[in-house]
Amino acid sequence: KESQVRATATNADIIGYQVGKAVKPKRKGGEITVSVYATIDGQQKFIGNNTFRVAQIPPPIPRLKPLNYKGGSVPKAEMQIMDGMDAVLEGFIMENIKYEITSFTVSTVVAGGFTEEERVTGSRFTNGVRNMISKAKRNQRITFDEIKAKGPDGVKELGAMVFKID
Repeated sequence: KESQVRATATNADIIGYQVGKAVKPKRKGGEITVSVYATIDGQQKFIGNNTFRVAQIPPPIPRLKPLNYKGGSVPKAEMQIMDGMDAVLEGFIMENIKYEITSFTVSTVVAGGFTEEERVTGSRFTNGVRNMISKAKRNQRITFDEIKAKGPDGVKELGAMVFKID
């Protein structure tokens, strides 16, 4: 029975989570220790404990999908295949942690030296972004900036990506 088992944690809170309980660290990095106790024959007994390292989540890296480009020279035909943006945790050991792009701005300099800009909410390209890409000329730069991604530790602003059309 759940009422006969009790857990405590150092440097963390034990909270209700969907079905059962979860351990939420009080700070980033460091270690937490979870101890488990059970009531057996009316007596509370220590069952055991385990210490866990808490890894700080690194900043996600923005990439254009589906080809996972993160900047540099790109053939126009490949740029036109792109349909949105992802945020990736490169080399992070916990693969189940995900970030979702919530907004970004796309800009380019057009004829006459004017800047064309499109603000996007979500992760998918709008028709305005697709039109900007389709009208782009060779050696023209397209910049993705003000990129925001939401993850388990809140919203983070990510670095800009600059693409040069080949």
